[in-house]
Amino acid sequence: SGRIAPFSLFVPYYEKEIARRNGGLDLASSISIQAMDSEDEDHYHQMVPEFATGDEIRTHVDLARVLNGKQKITKPTAMLVKDANELEEHVVRMYQISYAHYVMGKRKNLYGEFPVRSCSLSTWNTILSLASFGYVNAVYAANNEYDHAYPLVPFVMEDSGMRGSIIIDPTSDQLWEDVPGRTFRAKPRNHVFVMGEGEWKYETHWQFDKDPEGPKDLSPDMVVAHFSRKKDRSSSDYVTQVFLGKAPVQQYYREAYRNPIRLSISP
Repeated sequence: SGRIAPFSLFVPYYEKEIARRNGGLDLASSISIQAMDSEDEDHYHQMVPEFATGDEIRTHVDLARVLNGKQKITKPTAMLVKDANELEEHVVRMYQISYAHYVMGKRKNLYGEFPVRSCSLSTWNTILSLASFGYVNAVYAANNEYDHAYPLVPFVMEDSGMRGSIIIDPTSDQLWEDVPGRTFRAKPRNHVFVMGEGEWKYETHWQFDKDPEGPKDLSPDMVVAHFSRKKDRSSSDYVTQVFLGKAPVQQYYREAYRNPIRLSISP
């Protein structure tokens, strides 16, 4: 099989399109989001059903509740997709979930300054929401060196055998921080992109602890995955496995790519 050329969703287009359909909501404006009525809030909450605030800790109980009755996976697993068209459909669906999380994060003012310093809880919220729709192989990916996390979904294409990962970053716009002498006109919100198999870089200008050097590579050096102990859908017994370090993360990818399955995704 060949290799997938990395690509990103052109999020400004989708952001404007969703705003056009939903009454002109401006993600950059807290005032616009706070002005939503409760019906609109319920709409976005349904799109990211596992949204929680900082007062709620994502626990093993949450995982069991969300995954109970869902398709079971017992080891690293990739989502099997038919072709590029289906891959794009999943990418856009995941962007919509991240978009809804951004709305809710701003609405509830997550940690008082969303999206800043909100990546871990946002990642769990998004992963559990993805799982609730059937993306049960979504994992927590993190770069410990620069303290950033985001969801990741490995996939294998049925028609070509190409392999890669979808990366969904629900707090990505914080990664291009303005500092004296350098400002960024475009800061991608809800950055969603696809990388092929093998090592890759997630280059940003994240100024962790105001370190003046950049850009920063936030590719994962840790993956946290959850597996059922049994394939029985009624089982709620899950185990957490941590792949810590660049080499173990690559091992996780290899194992996932060897185990592609068709996921049961809800509409």
